[in-house]
Amino acid sequence: MTHTVAILLHFAFAAGPQFPAAVQAELNAIYAATPVRYQVVLESREMYLGAVDGVVYVDVKGSCAGQARWTGGALATTESLDGVLQPLMTVECDKLANYVGYLPAVPKAMARVLAHELLHYLLQEPHHASEGLFRASLSRSNLKHGVTLLRTVETNRVKARFTGSL
Repeated sequence: MTHTVAILLHFAFAAGPQFPAAVQAELNAIYAATPVRYQVVLESREMYLGAVDGVVYVDVKGSCAGQARWTGGALATTESLDGVLQPLMTVECDKLANYVGYLPAVPKAMARVLAHELLHYLLQEPHHASEGLFRASLSRSNLKHGVTLLRTVETNRVKARFTGSL
């Protein structure tokens, strides 16, 4: 059984309709081996969510134009309340754009950063792995190029989360 999670992107600026579609395509490719599918939409008064099993709110900071220098630190975070990770995330989009250094790569890079944050939330795991998409930091190359997939251990944990055997 497939579980659809809506990702609501809240931008401080007007993002084009191609941006959420590119993020959605990359997220669904990354999570292809799991029962989770993502519907990525821009938060607006006119938005429509089909039948979804959950909603994740993403506050996108900045204009995604690389105007803020990346000086280290997290490109995205997931909120926690009393030790429980919440479906509330923040992406530092200007820092992300500056880090990847190529504006057309920003939707793919954002999807990969969100895929990482979604693992924190879905697995309720605040710690990182030593390799793969779930490690503490991803290189520019990891965010811009090639195919990024979940490791088998993460795929199995996401599957277990949605089959109730976690």
